[in-house]
Amino acid sequence: MNTTNLGIGGAATAILAVIAWLFMSAGTPTPVADPAMTAAAFLAEIRSGKADLAWEGTGSEFKSFMGRDQFRQFVKNHAGLRIAAVAGESVATGPLRECSFTCGTLKVVVIVGPVDGHWKVEGIRAG
Repeated sequence: MNTTNLGIGGAATAILAVIAWLFMSAGTPTPVADPAMTAAAFLAEIRSGKADLAWEGTGSEFKSFMGRDQFRQFVKNHAGLRIAAVAGESVATGPLRECSFTCGTLKVVVIVGPVDGHWKVEGIRAG
């Protein structure tokens, strides 16, 4: 049986090499939670009349695309958002997930993306 004895110095070097590889290959960490749960919670806040709270929880891309007042108007213009959402499919588009819902007759897609180890809402479409 052939075994290799790395010794303390060799073992430490091997551990450091593994840690360095993990950091270099990590990129943006994929959040553990289900992206559809983040999207559903976002819609639940809107449905319960907490549009400002829902907007506060979105990512910076969402906020730069749709300001708070514009978001309030979006919610006002889509009355179906005040109806309980029924989840559809969740589709990966690169690092983002497009989570589909039906709110009454309104079709809604909530786009979530990984931000600092968490899913954040980065877009919404309704029609």
